[in-house]
Parts: sequence; structure tokens; C-alpha cells
Amino acid sequence: MPQGGGDYMMGHRCAGEFVTIEVMKVSLDYLANRLSYRFPAQDLSFSMVSMPSIPHSKVILQNVKRL
Repeated sequence: MPQGGGDYMMGHRCAGEFVTIEVMKVSLDYLANRLSYRFPAQDLSFSMVSMPSIPHSKVILQNVKRL
């Protein structure tokens, strides 16, 4: 995620914000529209005190195939 040290309401913008947004769009499009996969049951709970907070199972995809 884009980030920085200033107040968003005061006009602060991360220098890499627009590149990051485009990378996220392309990545999500690829996952949603260009792959088929199975998302098995898993433990998606996460710690509210650890950083970075990652689901306990991480994210498991099975039978991944390009469309």
C-alpha cells in the first residue's frame, strides 16, 4: 500500500501511490480474471498485535491454472 508521513487531509501523497495503484489493479485483474483456482477451507484469522498481520494459514490456493 502507498504510505507516507504526512496528513492525507493536508494534501500529502506518497510519491509511489499511482504506480502502486496500477500494480494492484493489474495483480487483482490477473487473480480474478486470468486464473482458475480452488480456495480450500483455511484459517484466515490473524493477530491484531503482530506486524505485518498475516492470516494464520497464509492464503492457500489449489489447482491453479491459467485461463
